[in-house]
Amino acid sequence: MALEDASDESGQPTRIGAGSFATVYVLRGGPVAYKVVARSAEGPTLRHEYLILERLYKECGEEQNFSIPRPFAFSDPDPSSTEDGSLSQTHLNPSGSVDYPIVTQALMDIFERATYAMDRVPAIPYDAGRLIASMYFPTGFKNFPPALCRLYFGKTYRTDGPTPRFINTTNFPLDEYRYNKLVEAYPDRLSLDARDIEFVLGGTGGSRFTYFVIDFNQVSTWTKGPDVTPLVKAFFDNDPYYPRPNPEDDLYTSFKSAYYRSCPDSDVGLANAFIEAIETEHGRSRNLQAS
Repeated sequence: MALEDASDESGQPTRIGAGSFATVYVLRGGPVAYKVVARSAEGPTLRHEYLILERLYKECGEEQNFSIPRPFAFSDPDPSSTEDGSLSQTHLNPSGSVDYPIVTQALMDIFERATYAMDRVPAIPYDAGRLIASMYFPTGFKNFPPALCRLYFGKTYRTDGPTPRFINTTNFPLDEYRYNKLVEAYPDRLSLDARDIEFVLGGTGGSRFTYFVIDFNQVSTWTKGPDVTPLVKAFFDNDPYYPRPNPEDDLYTSFKSAYYRSCPDSDVGLANAFIEAIETEHGRSRNLQAS
């Protein structure tokens, strides 16, 4: 494989991910990721995401079995924005770490549209990525191991069909079958239980793996009222990270049990309403498909 002359140490932003809403960059291969909106008009939406991430990190911190990127700063140079364009920084306790990144206005000024800075999500270990590519990627992509893996435990991929022509080598989907095959082939290093599902499987920058939750631009607030319809809609509209709510499925049963264990006593009534609603909706959809 030929090596390119270009280097991400040049000081120019290097793209590590992109979507219709925003593109994510790093500078000099550093530990901070910069999320930049595709259109200036989306600046307020990005600021909303930044504030959601700030709130989530402050409430959840690092005391979870999944990781949330730390938000560091937000800046929107668009004069039509409701903000004044100056740097807005999050002041978080870095747990005594001397490696806490410092994000300055000069760094944010590199980007011409609304941007927020956060922890970079490390890629999965290289050997594990090569293993996934060798197991599931078509011939032309086997030398391009994925950086992250989406955990799609609400979807089943066919194993007896042809290899797909199009592969997302940046963010590859793993269903329960593929994930368990990875565990079988990589048991000593993974140390993860397929039941403990979150959204993305990433790395630590070393030899281990970490679950991450990322991308909060479509998150909306909910007042914990009696109507759980917004939660049910979000559950089914999202990518199939969660197991489908079939009470006879072992994976869903584990998901349901963990959901109740994490629920405060004061919210058990709402949890019951939510679980009942998604099971009812799933049953209704299955009946429609069968008819």
